[in-house]
Amino acid sequence: MKTGGGDASFTLGNTGGFVDLGTYEYVLKSDGNSNWNLTNNVNPNPNPNPNPNPNPNPNPNPNPNPNPNPNPNPNPNPNPNPNPNPNPNPNPNPNPNPNPDPTPEPTPTPVPEKRITPSTAAVLNMAATLPLVFDAELNSIRERLNIMKASPHNNNVWGTTYNTRNNVTTDAGAGFEQTLTGMTVGIDSRNDIPEGIATLGAFMGYSHSHIGFDRGGHGSVGSYSLGGLCQLGT
Repeated sequence: MKTGGGDASFTLGNTGGFVDLGTYEYVLKSDGNSNWNLTNNVNPNPNPNPNPNPNPNPNPNPNPNPNPNPNPNPNPNPNPNPNPNPNPNPNPNPNPNPNPDPTPEPTPTPVPEKRITPSTAAVLNMAATLPLVFDAELNSIRERLNIMKASPHNNNVWGTTYNTRNNVTTDAGAGFEQTLTGMTVGIDSRNDIPEGIATLGAFMGYSHSHIGFDRGGHGSVGSYSLGGLCQLGT
């Protein structure tokens, strides 16, 4: 958007002054030349008119005494031999060179801060929950195999429940909170073989996850699992 001049300002009517366009959010900013553009740099505008000429007031024009007394009378010697030819013309204009106009250091341009849209954050959040679901279900199988190492029974029907809670934050703005509840049931047997003790079994499980997005909205994941397990011990 281009204006013909003046001091008019414009804002977006969207919530928070942001508009969602693809992956990132955009804001309306002036480029200082009567142009208003949509940009994904959500940093606030810096001061466009810094004062490059501070006034340190170093007083660069001192006023020395141009007429010093060339004939002091310290009177330490009754017969002094003064210098008959002192310098009658001292320099009344010294150059202290205080540099009253320092050049300010240039301010580095900050890296633009981009913020992803809530819809992009939701997609990333749902993708990030899948490894967490898989790890929680697999842990129930690992725990069962550890129990079987000390179990005196040869044939077992078993079941376990679990509950986990995860809070995830990211610099990109895709944080979420996940609450997962699940259960696993199975059957297994221990068998003596020449190499040691073999454990064979099968299991099935189900888990449900509720995900709350930091940027608004929520989702859920239902997971079903079916598989077998095998372990060789001594």
